[in-house]
Amino acid sequence: MQPFEEIAAQYDEIAADGNASMVEVTQIERQLKTTGVGLLTGGLSNWAASTMSYSGAASQLIDPTKDSPFAAPPVLVVPSGALEAYRNFPTIKLWLDQYTTSGGTLVVLSQPYGRNWEWLPGGEVRGLGYEEDIFCREESVDVVGESPYLAGMVKERPSLQLDGSFTQYPAATRVLLKRRTGNVMPAMIEYPHGAGKVIATSLFPDFAPVNGSQSAEDMAFARSFFLQAWREATEAPLVKKLGLNDDPIVPVTITNNGRLPLRYAQVTSDISAGVSPDMWRYRIHYDDSDVFHSTIHAATVSLSPPLAVGETRVVAVTFPALPAPGFHRIGVRGQPADLYQVDAGLKYTLPAQMRISTDQAAYWLDDIVQITTVFSPTPALTTTRSLTLKVLGDVLPPVAVTLEPGVVVTKTATLQATEAVIGRSLRFRLVNPQTNGRVVDGLLPLNIQARATPVRLRMPFDTRVHWVGDSIDQAIQLQPTALLSETIQVRLESQPPLLTPLTVTLTPGSPLSVTSSLSISASLISAPLRIRASNAATGALLTENQIWLRVIPPQPHMDVALAGSASETGLPFVVRNIGGVSTSYSTTVELLDGAERVIASMPVSGTLDRAAANTHAATSHAYTLTLPGNQATSSRYSLRYQIAASPDEWRGRLPVFVPGLTVQLETQTERPTYLVHEAITATTTISTSAPLSDAWLRLQVLRLGNGTIPDVATFVGTAGAQGASDGVGSSARFYWPYATALSGDGRFALIADSYNHTIRYAEIATGVVSTLAGTAGASGNANGGGTLARFSRPRGVAVSSDSTFALVADTNNHTIRRIALSNGEVTTLAGSPGVSGSTNGVGAAARFTYPDDVVISGDGAFALVADNGNHTIRRIELATGAVSTLAGLAGQTGSTNGAGSSARFNAPQGIALSSDGTFALVADTNNATIRRVTVATGYVVTLAGRAGNFGSIDGVGGTARFSAPQGLAITPDGKTALVADTTNHTIRRLDISTRRVTTVAGSAGLAGSTDGISDQARFRRPRSIAISADGTLALIVDSDNHTIRSLGFATLLRENWLPVSGADPISLDYAMLNPALADDVRARGQLLLRGTLYGAQPATTFPSQRQVLAVDQAGFMLATGNYTVSLIPDQEFVRIDTPAVRDDQAAQVHL
Repeated sequence: MQPFEEIAAQYDEIAADGNASMVEVTQIERQLKTTGVGLLTGGLSNWAASTMSYSGAASQLIDPTKDSPFAAPPVLVVPSGALEAYRNFPTIKLWLDQYTTSGGTLVVLSQPYGRNWEWLPGGEVRGLGYEEDIFCREESVDVVGESPYLAGMVKERPSLQLDGSFTQYPAATRVLLKRRTGNVMPAMIEYPHGAGKVIATSLFPDFAPVNGSQSAEDMAFARSFFLQAWREATEAPLVKKLGLNDDPIVPVTITNNGRLPLRYAQVTSDISAGVSPDMWRYRIHYDDSDVFHSTIHAATVSLSPPLAVGETRVVAVTFPALPAPGFHRIGVRGQPADLYQVDAGLKYTLPAQMRISTDQAAYWLDDIVQITTVFSPTPALTTTRSLTLKVLGDVLPPVAVTLEPGVVVTKTATLQATEAVIGRSLRFRLVNPQTNGRVVDGLLPLNIQARATPVRLRMPFDTRVHWVGDSIDQAIQLQPTALLSETIQVRLESQPPLLTPLTVTLTPGSPLSVTSSLSISASLISAPLRIRASNAATGALLTENQIWLRVIPPQPHMDVALAGSASETGLPFVVRNIGGVSTSYSTTVELLDGAERVIASMPVSGTLDRAAANTHAATSHAYTLTLPGNQATSSRYSLRYQIAASPDEWRGRLPVFVPGLTVQLETQTERPTYLVHEAITATTTISTSAPLSDAWLRLQVLRLGNGTIPDVATFVGTAGAQGASDGVGSSARFYWPYATALSGDGRFALIADSYNHTIRYAEIATGVVSTLAGTAGASGNANGGGTLARFSRPRGVAVSSDSTFALVADTNNHTIRRIALSNGEVTTLAGSPGVSGSTNGVGAAARFTYPDDVVISGDGAFALVADNGNHTIRRIELATGAVSTLAGLAGQTGSTNGAGSSARFNAPQGIALSSDGTFALVADTNNATIRRVTVATGYVVTLAGRAGNFGSIDGVGGTARFSAPQGLAITPDGKTALVADTTNHTIRRLDISTRRVTTVAGSAGLAGSTDGISDQARFRRPRSIAISADGTLALIVDSDNHTIRSLGFATLLRENWLPVSGADPISLDYAMLNPALADDVRARGQLLLRGTLYGAQPATTFPSQRQVLAVDQAGFMLATGNYTVSLIPDQEFVRIDTPAVRDDQAAQVHL
């Protein structure tokens, strides 16, 4: 087989060739398909990553907007809600189809809407999402199929949290789980597609284990579900299968590092009891007492003969039996964790194939049916098993079956053909007699005919779902037999008596189809409908048959739906009852903008009849939400509802586009420079698509730097415009930049332009962007000067304090590169290109795995690296290139605090170093925490956040919450850190001494690109922060906006509010009389005038809480009577930036 490195190089060459065919590129991508479990970004991907990590199943994020479907891992998990996140990217549907067709296993978890299921490969799946179906938890599903993904099932009717169902699916689908409530439709399905397969479920194992209402079954299912995905993706071997009461025996290496011979050893495994009593999670000595209770999975080992000092011995340690079914990974600190399975009777692999047959094809009533059942063992049967064969409905008595590896077992039974089994199929089930859990299922259709009857009765199978109270037309088919010699009157009746009795005329040789009205009652939920045909003249029974109808009790269910497009003044919607019970309701429907402001609301109430019988078409009340016309912005909004209909409640949101106001704002001072005692005139021009009423203009005079008000502006790049162009300010282009670093003197910044494979140089004073090293679009690992060098998706960069060199975390090359800033020469400092690993060593002998960030000490002696794929923090001695591991243990995830290798991280992506080099802060991304590492000792503590708990909560220490933070920086005084809270789209501040976390810019959950103050600003996945040496400026890599943003802390010198009304165009001249600024010593030099236009909505709030219609700003100079001029040699005298001088002032010229 061709080496991976050669394939990768071939791919880079072909992908860079503009004339290469898509077939060539795709073929190479398939060879480069990564191993492991992929996790689609979006939805609850953070929760899923956390739950998978706790289960022992590592994952990697896959972004379908960037990554190829042919290079994605062999198993891809789509977390709950993720497909809805891509509803505006229809190409994702094709991406998923290509992924599965090329051999991938697509595992899709619960989604909010039925439209999301339609995106599954093949396009044949239909169903209900969790915003549309009924939530259920207690004994919520029936296990109806076998799959290794169900290995964690402890019983056939487990209590699993689910919401949603499948109503249509491909013919080749295997149904694995069925709901027991609501529409009683499938809750988990599996079907082949192309060379791959799709597994879809309306359960949410990514969320249920951590949402506070988890059951023991939730825990067991989630752990085994994700471990099976990991097992399938990695082809990890199963060490041993265990019974529920079997003790796992684990080989453990023990070394006596003491001073005396060792006679006993206490060994603790990497399994711990969790917060929920029966919750077991794989862990690496996860000893956060707030998260886990005391470890109970331990054993005492007797060492005979005693273990001598310095001696090492491998000992077979017997641990206590695991109380939960399914897959487990068991290991000991610092040693590999192997995969075990606890078998609870619900098999993930069939131990035997079961074939059921009869001695003839058809039987008459009262015949004896000879049934033969043959069990052929499969390779999965490794031990003798004593099981019981049952026939559901107790048609036949149970039979003991002993299965042995390699031995075919045959069982026979006899059954009398009676009317009770006419038209039935017998379901055979091989079960574990101890747990009654199913092992193998089989179905035997019976063809039994009435010998002495002149007519046969048949009811066509009814696939519809009926509610109690429905009235339907039941079809009945009468087939005369050869015994019918004359025309007779046949009376049709039912038991229970729900069918309207019907008398029909039956003629020899003429089949007859009739219908009769049937009232659906609750008795048909658990019993069949029996229809009897009798001779109307004599009353003698001719024949009878039965049919099982799909009947569910009527349940209330309401929602809100859009009834058309919104206009500027109104939004039509309906409140619907889609349930089977007449329901009174009351709710307030609200229209929310992107900042969660209520723009319009409407209370509605009433009583709705149940949905239509038989068709179940919803009943509804129509309403029109009055909108504020052209006083709200033209934008996307959401319609929120929460319907109270005791004792039930339904809530949801509907995305809607509302046409409205479009505004442009231009604010500047009348002149660029003023003297301190002059009146400053602000000139504002407003261009608006409609007249404004009750709007307000907020004019602020700000001085940037050394203030308290966070101020965000776009430094270089244009939001949403990706590319590789060099240029000034907004004309420059980036392609998913990942990191930035500022020079010690604040003159320039370096940017790791990851998807361009380049390092960019940006001048702070001018915003001029150029390419320092690498060539856009050309990945590789070549050393060389400037554009001759090659990188592969670099994600970290650092500049030495003297600005003589920079280091780059060349992520996909698994190396750390050095750039001489004097000439742009690139060399490899440590690691070997394309070779991942965790080896400590010097230079090329060292190994990294996807290093994500790098930072240089103030004295230039060493660097620290966030070695993401190894879950460690590495140290590099810059004089020698020697690499060591400062904290964490390669390949071991967790969140344990401790020194050196006893500490654990989970995919750390950001690192920052204090100016004195004594401590570092780490963005422990998949743990959603900020960690502190003492450089001298490698001791790690958690400063803020709680491992595995994602969110956005300001607070102290463990009460704060982050969502996948990826970057951070420390202020020069070492007292504060700024954190890029990536998937919250915010910038957070961490007081290092008090551990208090606050949000300084952006609004959690609201992505965007707006410049502004504090929570007015918007980001889209900010990934990195750099702070200048004087602490006055921070740069933020706003990755998904493809921009670099600046964050300053401004001082508010003056603020004025002006009412605005009128039609386009609107001009406002406002003279800000000055002595207020003249008397403020801070109001000197370069100042900033910012204009913010607030609309009229929401009308009941203060202006500052209303919609922001537009923002603009301009700089101006406020000067005293002192002026600076420059003399240019060999030229006339030139005066620069000198305001007019009044006659009563004398200009002082400084040369």
